[in-house]
Amino acid sequence: MEINRITTLGLIIDYREFKEILGVLKMLQGQIIKPKDEKSKKISQSNFDAICERLEEIFDDRDCNLRRWLMEQDFVCSNPDTGKNVSISRSNGVDVLFTILVCCRRVNNNISVDPGTGKYLKRILRRDRCRVHEIE
Repeated sequence: MEINRITTLGLIIDYREFKEILGVLKMLQGQIIKPKDEKSKKISQSNFDAICERLEEIFDDRDCNLRRWLMEQDFVCSNPDTGKNVSISRSNGVDVLFTILVCCRRVNNNISVDPGTGKYLKRILRRDRCRVHEIE
């Protein structure tokens, strides 16, 4: 089962929209790293933070996995089967990021992860050769 949409707080964000927003975030990130001037850097940083904060709110991203992905760091979340914290090696796949955020939102709100979604996540993690290990 592929995840294509999440409805939360009365808002709907689908995978296509999510990919477009990530494109904007990457563009802003580039403008922050190599700004034209200090003023444009501040504006880009402010826009970047506002978009990240909104997505973190929508996905209840308590572990900053969106920002981790943008900084090319591993994901951190709770395993819905064991309840233990795990680290997942970063994937370039936007579908991996989207699915992890959807699953983390469900776990963070004590909502069970649909078995089909769990199978889909395992499949795309294998596809991208992501390593999953427990952390303390």
